[in-house]
Amino acid sequence: MKMTRTAGNPPRQSGNELIRVLHVDDDPAFLKISKRCLEEGREFVVDCATSAEEAMRKLGNSQYDVIVSDYLMPGVSGLELLKQLRGQGIGTPFILFTGKSTEDAAVASLNLGVAFYLKKHGQTDAVFSELSASIRKAACRATNNMQQKESGQKSGCSKNERENESTLSPRDVDRGISTDAGLPCERQYATLAELLPDSIVTLDLDAQVTSCNSATVAMTGFTRDQMMGKRFSDLGFLRKEDQPHYEKLFHSALDGKTPDPFEVIWKHKEGTFYLAEVRMGLLIEKGVVAGVLVIARDITQRKQAERRLQESEHKFRSIVEQSTDGIVLLDQQGTIVEWNKGQESITGLSRADVIAKPAWDVYFTLRSEEKRTPQAYQQIKTQIMEFLQNQQHSRVETLREQEIRKLTGEKKVIQILVFPIHTDQGIMTGSISRDITEKKEAELALQSERDKLKALMDGLDRTGIGIDIVSIDHKVLLQNAVLKEEFGDLTGKLCYNEYIGLNEPCRDCPMMRAIRSNAVESSQFVNIHGKHMELISAPLPNLDGTVDKAIEVAIDNTERVRAERILNQTMEKLETMNEKLRVVGSMTRHDVRNKISTITGSIYLMKKSLSLNKDVLSHLSEIEVTCRQIERIFDFAKTYEQIGIEDLTFISVEESLEEALMLCGELKDVDVSSECGELRVLADSLLSHVLYNLVENSMKHGQTVKEIRLHYQMKDSILTLIYEDDGVGIPHSEKKRIFAEGYGKDTGYGLYIICKICETYHWTVEERGEPGKGVRFELSIPSSGNGRRGYLLQAQEI
Repeated sequence: MKMTRTAGNPPRQSGNELIRVLHVDDDPAFLKISKRCLEEGREFVVDCATSAEEAMRKLGNSQYDVIVSDYLMPGVSGLELLKQLRGQGIGTPFILFTGKSTEDAAVASLNLGVAFYLKKHGQTDAVFSELSASIRKAACRATNNMQQKESGQKSGCSKNERENESTLSPRDVDRGISTDAGLPCERQYATLAELLPDSIVTLDLDAQVTSCNSATVAMTGFTRDQMMGKRFSDLGFLRKEDQPHYEKLFHSALDGKTPDPFEVIWKHKEGTFYLAEVRMGLLIEKGVVAGVLVIARDITQRKQAERRLQESEHKFRSIVEQSTDGIVLLDQQGTIVEWNKGQESITGLSRADVIAKPAWDVYFTLRSEEKRTPQAYQQIKTQIMEFLQNQQHSRVETLREQEIRKLTGEKKVIQILVFPIHTDQGIMTGSISRDITEKKEAELALQSERDKLKALMDGLDRTGIGIDIVSIDHKVLLQNAVLKEEFGDLTGKLCYNEYIGLNEPCRDCPMMRAIRSNAVESSQFVNIHGKHMELISAPLPNLDGTVDKAIEVAIDNTERVRAERILNQTMEKLETMNEKLRVVGSMTRHDVRNKISTITGSIYLMKKSLSLNKDVLSHLSEIEVTCRQIERIFDFAKTYEQIGIEDLTFISVEESLEEALMLCGELKDVDVSSECGELRVLADSLLSHVLYNLVENSMKHGQTVKEIRLHYQMKDSILTLIYEDDGVGIPHSEKKRIFAEGYGKDTGYGLYIICKICETYHWTVEERGEPGKGVRFELSIPSSGNGRRGYLLQAQEI
């Protein structure tokens, strides 16, 4: 039957009538599951509302036995909904069914008269089993209370349901407990107090203990008899410094100013201390304040756990902030809630720029401009949303590489790991990123070097050069294809035994010398196949700088050795031949010169005796000229033999000119000048012969020579030694032929020999004079030749 509503909805009838439930939650999917689970046992009829506003509308149109509501909802929360209901006189039992499991929320809900405070996270069957039992109890309690008020009859609830109806809550403590209900109620409270784990003590107006429960005995170490009738402050529970504050709170409670829960350090009889959270409330007897109720809860372990948690969080925060790796955390909606300094450095985006923004928006900006397409944006968002909803994706908990581009345009290669994080509020998403740009560049550079080394090894294989690596104990560690083809795989075998056929290491082993000196060493040896080899050994250091092996390059010099042997033999024959020619030439010149002297002497005598016979004298003069030409030929041969024999040294040009002029004898009516000063050139004794030939050429062929000048010029790093006279010069048509062998009016060897001598000095010689004005021979001397300086401008430079 329907009952008239006075303050709230009418109570249920006893019997098998279904319990009418209104479930309020902002998650439609959860409401759907809740309705199905509750109605499955055929005890409840569940109606649903997704907001407090919708719930109020349904309560205005329908009647419910129990209201079940979430705590946190958009707009009006569950507790605010309860306040509105009680403000309008609606007393329907209210169960708070929430995921916000905090002590403050529980106390607040109980203070507002919530029938039950339940958590909705956990095993589904256990959660809804507890919810079903709580709904039954709340509905039974409401029916029992209504029937007792109206008729004083017992309710239709079961015995167990009635026994479980009484509950001592913080709301009772804060509002004060009245004992006016009579002895049965007092017994219930006493029984409940004995079962509670919290210490419960009642004090009279003088702060003397009038009752305490078993938990108090356990927490203090005192028996009930030791505590009864004693002032609470005299029992030694409190530290001396805390007693004044406690007395003040006690009197404040008596004055009706119930203090907020506070923490205090209690002392056990054995001397140990613990931290307790204390609540105070008034004891009311027949409408008069009779004392104070004190409830103390041991929170020592909780505080220690909180402290450990804070320390852990501090360590975690320090690790996150100091980490060079990027650490990112997303909430259940994909919003960025953590972005550490490492991630700032990697991406160039500051924490302030990204916090509270959707992850897909931020990661989209890190793509290169050509990849920022609508399709790419949707792809990023879809991947993140799939993981948030299902924690299922091919990239989850898989280390992968990804290229990003900072806003500056700089490209970065990162290594990223994405993983789920399980929390009380649900599953969040974490990721760790590491900048491996330099590592990738190094890998590419290393691969490039490996490719170059492989190409080099392949090239050396084609050239026939052998390469191996040998350890300090003479064991072969590695060979290239050339050595493997000739000797087979020698890995782990002794090099001196396999390469040379010795039973012990080489006496002057280049590998050992290279390791000891940490420098490149070399040697020559003949291998077991009779080949002449040049072995170059270089130390191969380890990462720690130590050296215990060497890399060796073996070059087959067999053909070169054979060629050198042939060349040496040929050179020996040539030296012998040259020596014979020099001796024969010297002896021949000496003997022929003696004969020529005899001939010229005879000519002289014949001229004196036949001075009147002009024809005979003419013939004798021709013979005499021929003899002089023969002598000049011998002089050329002697000079030519000397070319290239002497070592080059720095010769004074002034002194060489003086020697040349002495050879020429007296120069009548010719002025010779030199402006060379301390100039020295890299030459030999034949330099004076060069200058002699130039002077003699001027005297013989210059015809009108009155002045000879020797000087030099500098242009860039080339010094030009210049010989000039003021004779008739050389016609243009003859200039290219004057240095040819046999050219000239005499023997034709003068300028030719000059050219050959200059070649051995690495000089060039040219004639640049003007016909009719004289000759100008330019001898160009480079700054260096054969690795040595070509000239010195001052003597002290030597």
